[in-house]
Amino acid sequence: MPISLQTPARAPEAVLPLSGAELLAPLEELARVSAHVIAEPVGEFSANGGRHVLKRFVFLGPEGGGEMIRIGLFGGLRAGDSVGTHALIRFATLLAENPRRARGYCLFLYPQCDPAARAAGVGLWTNHRLEEIRMLERE
Repeated sequence: MPISLQTPARAPEAVLPLSGAELLAPLEELARVSAHVIAEPVGEFSANGGRHVLKRFVFLGPEGGGEMIRIGLFGGLRAGDSVGTHALIRFATLLAENPRRARGYCLFLYPQCDPAARAAGVGLWTNHRLEEIRMLERE
């Protein structure tokens, strides 16, 4: 069954300054209309002078005959880059239109990994003390 959401076929190059709520609105709507998508906040935290919510969306595919394969997908790792978030929204929408594509899978989507960094306009791991994190930051 087609699900009608306002998601672009291709993620825009630069979408700032959408707020976190505006950015995640299509996934919130998908969770409302699809039996396969569940919105589950991970928790709330304080940072940069404000309260923030780390959101998780779970896509449950139809049973596949064995134990469900669990996979985590992450977006929003950089404050100024929402392309990964848009890709997760598009991916979830396509799966919701044809859930059999995810038979046997339980997908955990974290579309905005650091909402505090997005609100403050800084990177997730900016100037981290560990070299391996700085390497990932440059990727």
